[in-house]
Amino acid sequence: MCPLAVLGSLGWPQRKVGLIIFLALVGAAIEVLQGTTLIDRDLDMFDWIADCIGMAGGLVVVMCANWVLHRKG
Repeated sequence: MCPLAVLGSLGWPQRKVGLIIFLALVGAAIEVLQGTTLIDRDLDMFDWIADCIGMAGGLVVVMCANWVLHRKG
């Protein structure tokens, strides 16, 4: 989710809140699908938490890059 958060933040810089909500819902949907019998995997909420941490890390990367590129001095 980190690369998706980085790319989404760069592509839609004014819509970060909506992007985070969307990516969190996508991560949750992936976990729910993994919990079905259709896919032979386990539903694990810690994977979703790791997705959310990755999204936060992606946003931090973009914020730092923006700070470095746009600082005055």
